[in-house]
Amino acid sequence: MDESQIVSAMRRADQVYYAQLCDVETLEFGLAYLGPSFPDSDETNQFREVVLGTTPPAAAYESVERLFGQRGLTCRRWVPALGQSTDVFEAFLPRAGWSRCDVIAMVLQEMHAPVPEGSPVRVLPGRAMRKALRATFGEGAAGEIESDACTERMNDSNLDVFVAMLEDRPAGRVAYHEVGDIAALRDLYVLPEQRGRGVGRALARHAVSVARRLSPRVFLAPLDAARTDVRALLERAGFRAAGALAEYRRGVT
Repeated sequence: MDESQIVSAMRRADQVYYAQLCDVETLEFGLAYLGPSFPDSDETNQFREVVLGTTPPAAAYESVERLFGQRGLTCRRWVPALGQSTDVFEAFLPRAGWSRCDVIAMVLQEMHAPVPEGSPVRVLPGRAMRKALRATFGEGAAGEIESDACTERMNDSNLDVFVAMLEDRPAGRVAYHEVGDIAALRDLYVLPEQRGRGVGRALARHAVSVARRLSPRVFLAPLDAARTDVRALLERAGFRAAGALAEYRRGVT
């Protein structure tokens, strides 16, 4: 696959992934992902596949703000459609307090072997380890919100979440999501106190071993460009960068 096909595959996988927690409503110039059940999650309340065409940017922005406001929600992301120039967004979104955050399409080039025998990290199904999985989201309201969102996602049989255990303690998590013949690695996270001990590497290798068994047409990992630490980990697991999509996020500095 060339880079445009890989980025298109990531766009398609993202549409389905974010729709898991949202009601999707079509506007003339894009798709509104409304998340009334998870209004405070970072993964809900987005305006995606935006093509402004002849629509004046100010009018489009006002329409989107009004739609979300009528539902008691705040839109957090604008995502241009594939092929849509970002110039028009650069002209008005930053002035309204939005920042550009590119998402890199990391694509697997080689099917690395599963975690070697004797690794101290055990990677187990999240559905069978719900208490341990919950512990990877941290304390407080924010952790509870994201944990509940993860539980909701697991109602989709096309998404599997795995939890890493190190010395019988929760250490991290990763998700494997299928959209037709596309698969995506999601939510790779290691608890701060467990970093530097091979947990992230074990989680990435486990996700690769799942892909190796299920043989999707493409296995990719959407990654915020700022996450250079995770990029290095994924590159060691056999991924490479293959293009990117621009996003605009509210209040990100």
